[in-house]
Amino acid sequence: MNNPTTFMQWIDASPFRKNIAVVILVFIALALITGTVLLYKNVSSFGMSANNPQVISVTGRAEEFIKPDTLVFSITVNEDGTDVVSASKKVDAKVASALAVLKSNGVEEKNIKTTSREVNDTYGNQSCPTQYTMPGAREIAMPPCTTSKVIGVNVYQTLEVKVQNIDKDTDGSKQNKLISDLTTANIKTGQVSFTVYDTDEVKVRVRAEAIKKAKANAKILARDLGVDLDKLQSFGDSGTANPYPFMSERAEMAPSMMAKDAVSNASVPTGEQKISTEVTLTYLIK
Repeated sequence: MNNPTTFMQWIDASPFRKNIAVVILVFIALALITGTVLLYKNVSSFGMSANNPQVISVTGRAEEFIKPDTLVFSITVNEDGTDVVSASKKVDAKVASALAVLKSNGVEEKNIKTTSREVNDTYGNQSCPTQYTMPGAREIAMPPCTTSKVIGVNVYQTLEVKVQNIDKDTDGSKQNKLISDLTTANIKTGQVSFTVYDTDEVKVRVRAEAIKKAKANAKILARDLGVDLDKLQSFGDSGTANPYPFMSERAEMAPSMMAKDAVSNASVPTGEQKISTEVTLTYLIK
């Protein structure tokens, strides 16, 4: 009976078997190396996953104060009539008069818009009958009283008006003439405010400054954490424009430039309007 050969003797018996054995050993070695690398990566990135990468978020804020260039005010027209048609005709005539005054003072049609128009019933009192006769009986005196009833309608319309380039009207003469002409035409005005007509260019400039600050903050935070920044993952912008100017504290400031007796000498400082934004940058970290 032949002695059984060992595995090594079986391999040495043929060059082909030697080559096969070498290939198998190489594959085993590569598998062990790959497994070791993957294990190292998993350990070194503990707490990370494809769906939950490690990131840092930073914010940057910027603001700019600019002088308003546009005056905004309202015009109110309020007329009564026995019915909707008659009241509406009165309102339409007064609105047409207001539009004529505005356009003659250089206000563009695009800067005039109706913000509301309402129709409401108007009521009046009437006396109750003082005598009441029951069927088959004598008249009975009733205590005096009054009741209300619809006697007509009221039509109310409000316009919003924007007057551009007030920053070029340094002495306020054009504004005063406009308000004076409206007052002469018996047009009621009110709700004065100041704003910037087009803030897009300013917003772009402010946002660029906020992004610059956020990037600087990201570098500082990464340095303090001892990490390296990777690519930008997300960007957020919460830009706002304050519609209410910061009014100057001047003693001569009048509460309303629309007061009939103060049209020619009212001093209403426009103050400054704040355009601000805050951006958030989120970076992947290496």
